[in-house]
Amino acid sequence: MAGGTLELVAREIAKAVQPLEQHLSTAKRDEFLLGLGFAVPGGIGPAAAALTTAAAQAAGLGPIIADLTGAIESENVARIVELGVSLLGALKGTFEAVGKVGPALQQAVDGSGGLTDAQRARLRGEAGALPQRLLDYVLITYVEGKSREAARLLGMLGIIDTVGGGFDLADPTVLPVPRRTVRFDRLLALLTNPGGMLDEVFDFGKSTFDGAKLLRRVGAYLLDRDQPFLYLTPPDRPESLDAFLVLLEVDKGTSPPSVAARFTVPAAADFSRTVELGKTWKLTLASKTRFAAGLGAKLSPPLHLTFEPNGALHIDASAELAAERTDKKPMLLIGQADGSRVEVQRFSVKLGIEADGAAGAEPAAEIKVDGGRVLIDLSSGDGFISTITGGGKIDAKFDLDALWSPSGGLRFEGGGGLELAIPAHLDLGPVEVTMLYLNAGISQGKIPLEISGSFKAAIGPITASVDRVGVIVTTKLGDGGNLGPLDLDFAFKPPNGVGLELDAGIVSGGGYLYVDRERGEYAGALALEFAGFLELQAIGLISTRMPDGSDGFSMLIVITTEFGGGGLQLGYGFTLLAVGGLIGINRRMDLDALGHGVRTGSIESVMFPKDVVANAPRILSDLRQFFPPENGRFLIGPMAKIGWGTPTLVSISLGVVVEIPPGNVAILGVLKCVLPTEQLPLLVLQVQFIGALQVDRSRLWFYAQLFESRILTMTIDGGMGLLVAWGDNPDFVLTVGGFHPSFTPPELPFEIPPRLSIDILNSPGRLIRVSGYFAVTSNTVQFGALAELRLGFSDFGIEGHLGFDALFRFSPFAFVIDISAGISLKAFGVGLFGIDLRFQLEGPAPWRAHGRGSISLLFFEISADFDISWGEEHNTTLPPVRVLPLLETEISKVEGWQTRLPSGGTRTLVTLRQLPDSDKLVLHPLGTLFIQQRAIPLGVRIDRIGAQRPSDGKRFSVEPADSVLTKVSVTGDKFAMAQFQDFDDAAKLSRPAYEQQDAGIELTAGKKVIDSPRVVRRAARYEQIVIDKKARKTATTPALAAAVEAPPKKKLVSVSPAVFTQLLKGSSTARSPLSKVDTERRQPFPPEDTVRIEDQRFVIAYRRNNVQAFPPSVTGTALPSTATFRSLATAADAVAEWVTADPGLAGKLHPIPESDALGTPAVSGAWASTANPAPASVASPGLVRLNTGKVFLAGGVDDKPVKTTGLLDPVNLTWSAGPDLNTARGAHAATKLDDGRVLLTGGLGLDSAEIYDPIAGTCVTQQHPMGTARWEHTATVLPNRRVLVAGGSAGRETGGTRTLRSAEVFSVDSGLWTDAKPMSAARSGHQAVPLANGHVLVIGGAVDTGGARTPIAFCERYDPVADEWTPVASMHSPRAGHQATTLPDGRILVTGGDPTGLPEHGRIAAGSLASAEIYDPGHDVWTPVADMPGGRSRHAAVPVRSGEVLVLGGTTGPTFTAGYRQVLRFQPSTGTWTTTGALAAGRADLAAVALADGRVLAVGGRPAPSTTTGTAEVFTP
Repeated sequence: MAGGTLELVAREIAKAVQPLEQHLSTAKRDEFLLGLGFAVPGGIGPAAAALTTAAAQAAGLGPIIADLTGAIESENVARIVELGVSLLGALKGTFEAVGKVGPALQQAVDGSGGLTDAQRARLRGEAGALPQRLLDYVLITYVEGKSREAARLLGMLGIIDTVGGGFDLADPTVLPVPRRTVRFDRLLALLTNPGGMLDEVFDFGKSTFDGAKLLRRVGAYLLDRDQPFLYLTPPDRPESLDAFLVLLEVDKGTSPPSVAARFTVPAAADFSRTVELGKTWKLTLASKTRFAAGLGAKLSPPLHLTFEPNGALHIDASAELAAERTDKKPMLLIGQADGSRVEVQRFSVKLGIEADGAAGAEPAAEIKVDGGRVLIDLSSGDGFISTITGGGKIDAKFDLDALWSPSGGLRFEGGGGLELAIPAHLDLGPVEVTMLYLNAGISQGKIPLEISGSFKAAIGPITASVDRVGVIVTTKLGDGGNLGPLDLDFAFKPPNGVGLELDAGIVSGGGYLYVDRERGEYAGALALEFAGFLELQAIGLISTRMPDGSDGFSMLIVITTEFGGGGLQLGYGFTLLAVGGLIGINRRMDLDALGHGVRTGSIESVMFPKDVVANAPRILSDLRQFFPPENGRFLIGPMAKIGWGTPTLVSISLGVVVEIPPGNVAILGVLKCVLPTEQLPLLVLQVQFIGALQVDRSRLWFYAQLFESRILTMTIDGGMGLLVAWGDNPDFVLTVGGFHPSFTPPELPFEIPPRLSIDILNSPGRLIRVSGYFAVTSNTVQFGALAELRLGFSDFGIEGHLGFDALFRFSPFAFVIDISAGISLKAFGVGLFGIDLRFQLEGPAPWRAHGRGSISLLFFEISADFDISWGEEHNTTLPPVRVLPLLETEISKVEGWQTRLPSGGTRTLVTLRQLPDSDKLVLHPLGTLFIQQRAIPLGVRIDRIGAQRPSDGKRFSVEPADSVLTKVSVTGDKFAMAQFQDFDDAAKLSRPAYEQQDAGIELTAGKKVIDSPRVVRRAARYEQIVIDKKARKTATTPALAAAVEAPPKKKLVSVSPAVFTQLLKGSSTARSPLSKVDTERRQPFPPEDTVRIEDQRFVIAYRRNNVQAFPPSVTGTALPSTATFRSLATAADAVAEWVTADPGLAGKLHPIPESDALGTPAVSGAWASTANPAPASVASPGLVRLNTGKVFLAGGVDDKPVKTTGLLDPVNLTWSAGPDLNTARGAHAATKLDDGRVLLTGGLGLDSAEIYDPIAGTCVTQQHPMGTARWEHTATVLPNRRVLVAGGSAGRETGGTRTLRSAEVFSVDSGLWTDAKPMSAARSGHQAVPLANGHVLVIGGAVDTGGARTPIAFCERYDPVADEWTPVASMHSPRAGHQATTLPDGRILVTGGDPTGLPEHGRIAAGSLASAEIYDPGHDVWTPVADMPGGRSRHAAVPVRSGEVLVLGGTTGPTFTAGYRQVLRFQPSTGTWTTTGALAAGRADLAAVALADGRVLAVGGRPAPSTTTGTAEVFTP
């Protein structure tokens, strides 16, 4: 017998440490320490004694090593154990002596003179680390002595690491000696995480990997082996290494960088070589590789290998390290001599790689153990184990085959864990071994190995079953171990559980005790039978740890009592067979697991389990899954088993489990029926079922399934399920045997039931089966059946089937049935003759059958399509129904009306009095009124009401009738849309049963109602009491004293809400523990930690990329611009409307859930930034929407005019650069022509013009310039392909600027400019608006007067036919920097403007104008409207589809310091302003335009006077 693992490992470590005897001797220690890079300038002095002691301890290892080697060779077990203990003691003494060398050398450093503080501190640190360096040195030297090649490989992998070795000119005490260390952590990582280890050593896997660390280690390895190579460092490429056979370099073209290799020689022959490494070990290298010269290979992180062959490629290379004694005796793998151990006949580790073609590959290793043997010594166990086993041994054999790969780590072939269970079934006298276990792993730097077994033993009338008793061997690499760098520990492993069986006459039974220390679980089972009448069974489970690993407590107990002798009679043939119960503390029900338990039969672990002792592990496992721990939950569940007949013919086991909170109730049961008797079971019907009322999820469901049932010899199978849900997710499903094959069921709390089936014949090669199903949902009624036939006779056989699947609808009554039938005759696996028929039957008015039939004979087949109709067409539609009366009746129901108090932070500072009980609704002045109905969905297409068609409309809505109440929001509810819309069969099977739809409205009191005289406003005042302990006593006379003692008058004060809130927070009541507890109960989590789950919304997206789409812009068609939709039905209706308005969108759009859209879906009333900024940061750019839908941005001003242009794609909101303008332009005009091109005119100091062509993508300067250079002018399209340019500013010859009256007209066809009649007044920065009659209205502007520009209110109209300017009514306020927008009715809204210096509303305002007015061209009159919330100028105004006007950005005078973020909406019908979503960035002098889908784009501008921005945002109305 060879020595144990402990002895063998100790001997090899001792051999490595023994040379310290020579190295630390008096003659050699100074030279040795100097070789390690350590020297004390004043000599070692006080450390000499410690070094001598360490040398003496190492010298004592030699004789023990020699004696132990002799004992191992002679297989003297007793002597091996004795010497092993001696060697361990000697090693411990040696390591302790080496450890004392460090402090001794530190004393020597402290006593040395001539050292600086920094030098002394460094030398002290090196002295403290010297013991570890000594051990590293002897270990590395030992490995090199055993195998120089192994040491080289460990050095290349960084496990033997070399550090230091450089000169330090500033510190002569630093010795330039490289130091080698052993990195045990990297050795462990090589097995568990090789990719991470390469990352740490070589940076392989980081983006900064340049290959320098890797290639230098490979070069050092080749240099040590005297192999030639070239290390190349080209200036323009990464470092590379040319080893002549292969070139290694780094490929930085991948992310992260990879290692590329190029083989310069071909592989054309097989190779095999075996190297003997000793008496036991041998290394075999083999290769069957073929590739041409020039083969490329690439290694990518973590360890993925790909090839780039230069021809055919086949790689099959391996290196196998095997251990086997020449005398074929077993070798000790791990364990103790004459104790628990693992032996093997042959052990091998094979590393290889295989690849064909360019496919990727990764290295893999195979670990194989042949002739394995596990021996467990039970004599070292505790008293109980030793007694029942007699101190015997468990001995069994096994084989092991495991695989290792970089990606998968170590795993057993065919399994996913590192645990091996070996069935043994060995009889050792009174002990029967049933199972052996090998369990290994790596955890927190340790490698534990469990060797254990399970067995049974008899002691008198008691039989004991012991589970997993054995030994645990723990290995840890690192410092401080009992073997120096290695810590090896053997410990007895107590059993996981012990089962006891009792047979003592009147009392028999048994129990099971189970302990799982890792899980913190205690479990037990008990089964006792008293005199054959009463059988008591109990099983319990206690956990001391919660699922998240935290400390806690939970308990589950199941107790059942069964009555023998036929049970207790209840009358009418019924008997009580058993009673029981379940109780759980800090346990909950897992209904999913319980439902699965019905499917698998494991539900019987709860319902009166059989033989709880023998089946305790399985039952406990089931109970853990069914009732997992959860704090604050409690379970209680009575159970009963009732039978009928004597003997029992029908029995039902029924249990009711209640979970508190929330009050969920589950019903579990097993129904069994055996007729006529159990001895002659002609009918066996067994059903397991579960039902649940889930209060917290607002649903009720039931599931049942047949098991092990039959009629005579015909097996029966199948299941049924019922789901009724209400609340936020209503649903209804009833299924017996499953669903239609094309139906996608909703999320069910149970598994889809299997088909109801009867196997008339079921044996190998023969089958006669009939199956069917029936299901009802809110959308469908479906049922089907299938008959199958398969009969085989020797080499001949016949197969056939007949089946159908049906869907029904009721108005008009119709059905669709898919029918398939076929039969075939086969011989020797080849079809001889066959008939196949597949068709669809529709009816009944008229009947129609269409499909395909075919007949085959040997290799020939004849097929034909058919479509047959017969019968008369009848109108089976029910009479139509009027919807409005139905809706009116539903709205008028009082139960659908609900009032709510104000919320959302509203603080009224008053307490409302308690109102008397009444059936009347009382609406708080600041509260809301909810009106809800469930008759029909609102705002969506209605095709049907149940089985009837609507007669008075297709879409219905509810709105307030007057201004007393105003609508706040639209409320929703769940509707079964198949009851209201026509669905095809595919939609019926795929659409959800219920969808969220509009169902009502939320109303609040209108503003004028709040201001009405009937509302009484009262001031809330509070008594103020001042408490001052140091108040001075001023009473000096009796009269004054009496005055002081008089009760003070109450002082009532008004408190602002902010002060009131602050006082409330600091009051003693608010700070009391009771208030804190109440506050935490009402709000257990802080608002920032809470999660709000909202209903799923839908968007319309493009099919090609799922990017959100928006309504098309179609003249004369008003489409809603909703960004998201409440339901799939409303989104599908919107798609239909969009396609009707723009047929070009057909097939391009589809409704999808909001979460499936690419990017973040837009939100109504909010801005979203474009994917990237515009090509230039500019103010006042030209901005035009092209006919393609894209937006063209041209020019503008940064510090100076720019040439840059850009194009925005409105689908993905990305900017791309356009062609540069030929001339930089700022303060110019950009006008879209009738042909889609864009005319750009003027600019600062410019008289030129150019045209951008979107099709050609070019900007062309026009041959003829304008008559006058101008900027801040207007350019307006006229009829007959002409453009009017009017006013603006121009330079003076003497310097400065002047304001222009002149106007000119550009002909698009000829490219010529002609002078038009000048305006009546010079103006610049004005607005020009085309009118419906072809005229142009010019509004306001400013005039240069030599100082500040003066705004004007004068307006005039240009007639292009007569070439005449006519003055019109002037505005109420002079304006410049304003905006003019045409409203849908043709009127013109003018907003804002620069400060005028004139009185406005009776006072002079320094800021920009807040006023707005509307011009009516038909009556030539200006009418003021409500002021904007604040003054602004240099803003933008854009009309939106709803008819409103969006006013955005801008700034205010007199300093114009910052751009506004605020955005306003003007409603022309009411003349009111409302705020909407603000811009992300403030901006003035911006450009804005409406996109084709109704959204609004804002781009550029000035956040501050001296800065510009290129950011852009899109607003969704």
